[in-house]
Amino acid sequence: VSAWADKYSNLGPTNVTGAQFYFVEGQTNNPNAFITVRVWAANANGSPGNILYSQQVPISEIEANVTGAGPNSFFITNINFHQAVAVPTNDFFVGYTLTNGVAGDTVACAITENFAGNPSRPNTMWAQFNGTWDSYQNLTNNNSKFSMHIYPRITSMPPQAVIQPSASTVCVGDFITFDGSN
Repeated sequence: VSAWADKYSNLGPTNVTGAQFYFVEGQTNNPNAFITVRVWAANANGSPGNILYSQQVPISEIEANVTGAGPNSFFITNINFHQAVAVPTNDFFVGYTLTNGVAGDTVACAITENFAGNPSRPNTMWAQFNGTWDSYQNLTNNNSKFSMHIYPRITSMPPQAVIQPSASTVCVGDFITFDGSN
C-alpha cells in the first residue's frame, strides 16, 4: 500500500484548512523521513482523483506525538495547511503517503471498529495498492468497513487576513506596527 485516504461525502464544494490525524504508530530510522499529507478531489468513479494539496510532515513529529503522556496514549498530530485548499467536488479525500521513508519506517493511523454489521455505516477508508485506488471494503473481500481517524477542518469561507497598519507611510529605518485583531 503506497497511500491511505479517508473519504468525506457531500461536504463540498468547500475549503480545507488543515486536518487532525490520530496516528497510533510512527517510527523512523531516518531523521529526514516524512509523509506527504494530501487532499484529493473525488473523480467520476468516486475514488481519489486529482491531488488538490500536498504538504510534507516529518515522521519524527508523528513519532513524538505517538509517545503521549502515558501508556496507551498519544497526542493528535494537528496539521495546519499553508493555504486553504479549495475543493470543487461534493466528495473529497484526506490522507497520506509514506514518501521519503527507509526500511523500518512505519506510520499507522487509528481506524474505527469494523462497521460490517451496520448497513447504515459506509466504508470511508481507501488504499492505493499497486498504483490503483480501491475502498478497503473491496480490498478485503470480506465486507469489512472502516473509517480512519482523520478529521479535516473545513469552511465555506476561506480565511482572509485584514491588517491595519499603524501608519500609512514610514521612513526607511523606522518601524511600523500591524494590528490583525479586527
